[in-house]
Amino acid sequence: MADSQNDKPIKSLPPEKQPKDQSDLLQGILINIPTGLYVYDPVFNDEGLPTDFRLVLLNPLAAQLVDRPSDILIGESMKLLLPSLVTIDLCALSVQVFQTRQNYQFETEFHHRDGLVGWYKISICRYDHRIIVTTIDITALKEVQARLQKVTETMQTMLDGSPIAISQLKAVRDRRGNLIDFVYEGANEKYALLLKRSVGDLVGKRFLGLFPEAREVIFADYGQVIETGEPRRTERYYAGEPLSGWFDISIIKNDDGVVASYLDINDRKEAERQLAVTMQNLQEAKNQTDIDLIRLQIAEEEVNRVLRHEREINTHQSQFITFVSHQFRNPMTGILLAAEALAKYSERSTGTVLAEKVVHYAHQTRQEVQRLDKLLTKVLFQDRMQLLQIALRIEDVELVAFCKNLIEQQLEQHTDYQRIQFQCGQETVWAKGDLIILEQVLENLMSNALKYSIGSEKPVEVGIDTSDHEIRISVRDFGIGIPGEELEHIGKTFFRASNTSFISGIGLGLSLSRQFIKQHGGRLDVESKLNQYTLCTIVLPC
Repeated sequence: MADSQNDKPIKSLPPEKQPKDQSDLLQGILINIPTGLYVYDPVFNDEGLPTDFRLVLLNPLAAQLVDRPSDILIGESMKLLLPSLVTIDLCALSVQVFQTRQNYQFETEFHHRDGLVGWYKISICRYDHRIIVTTIDITALKEVQARLQKVTETMQTMLDGSPIAISQLKAVRDRRGNLIDFVYEGANEKYALLLKRSVGDLVGKRFLGLFPEAREVIFADYGQVIETGEPRRTERYYAGEPLSGWFDISIIKNDDGVVASYLDINDRKEAERQLAVTMQNLQEAKNQTDIDLIRLQIAEEEVNRVLRHEREINTHQSQFITFVSHQFRNPMTGILLAAEALAKYSERSTGTVLAEKVVHYAHQTRQEVQRLDKLLTKVLFQDRMQLLQIALRIEDVELVAFCKNLIEQQLEQHTDYQRIQFQCGQETVWAKGDLIILEQVLENLMSNALKYSIGSEKPVEVGIDTSDHEIRISVRDFGIGIPGEELEHIGKTFFRASNTSFISGIGLGLSLSRQFIKQHGGRLDVESKLNQYTLCTIVLPC
């Protein structure tokens, strides 16, 4: 009894619309079904075992498959009909099905006579004493599957090439629907490498079964996304298993599961840490620089104060030197006049002994006055140099003649200048300079060389040589030399080497000379070895 209008009994077709007989119905089915159908009778050997099958019935689609007319195919041996078309021994399988009554299905390539290749699903079953073989064309399905497989492989290749670790997990729930775990449905190589496993070791395995210690953090994150449906993006540091380090994490819901991606950001975090340290160091350096600037300002003010004080001292020193010079020169003039008067008086004196003594003392007085006058001249010269009161008068100077003339002039007054030996490989050497100042410098160097080499059998060597850019005037003596540790101080005002205390001098000459040559754009080099030699070289630009 029907409970509703939908539960109505199926009515039979009226007699005039029913098939004439069952054979017409069967024939209609065979013609219209989208399946190739072959019906075979077994062929037995003498022992009563099936060894082959003869075709007794087939539908048009089956005949079309082998590309032969149906009436010719009837009675054809199974061994002869399909072996060239399929790669599987269809007859052997049919014998097996006939004997065991166990149906058999398989998929295989089918090589058509026109050379095309298709895919078919073949089913073998026993019905009564016959074997029925059906074929279904699955070529289109196989093509779709192949394209899908290619797309899947391409996607997997892209995922495996990604620097981001990606995994897909499906929820595992209890009978009440509560989330209890996840199972891996897929992962890329980066994810597997991150977990130190292979993709095959992950797919199909439960998440908590592999990583029970991840329940409190990672599993909780997955659970929150799958229950709320809201994507989650965060940066997190993991210490332990399955992850360790800093990661940029993205979790999205996928059906009843999640897709999780992990980007390793340890390098970025380290760079951020180093940047923070650098910024802190820069800030500390800035703070220190600010302090240093304040100290520099204070030091600058102190330097300015000292300079002002030094200028005041220099002014007083200059005034004092001028005063002392004046006070010295007034009596010096009187002494010199008195010495000259004594000399003239001695010329008129008749007493030989008295005259000789007067001449001797007058000569000695004259020498001392000249020495004192020369000393005062140097002091005044040094003072004016410091006050920049001396302007150079630059002119062309022929140095070979200049040196020879100066040596001859000094020889007229000082016999020890006979020890000077002058050498130059050129007839003329021209330079630009202040003739008077160059004369004073060279005279000072030669005078020092003679003074500090008394007792040496070797001459004082004075020479000139040139190069493309320089002219060098050298004065070498083979006397007491200069101690090595004191060489750097030579040329400082009033400095004298420790081994010169028994020789007269105040330490001004070399200091003045160095300043004069510097004004010429050159330099004065000093080279020496104790108790061997001293070499002073004036270097002037060409």
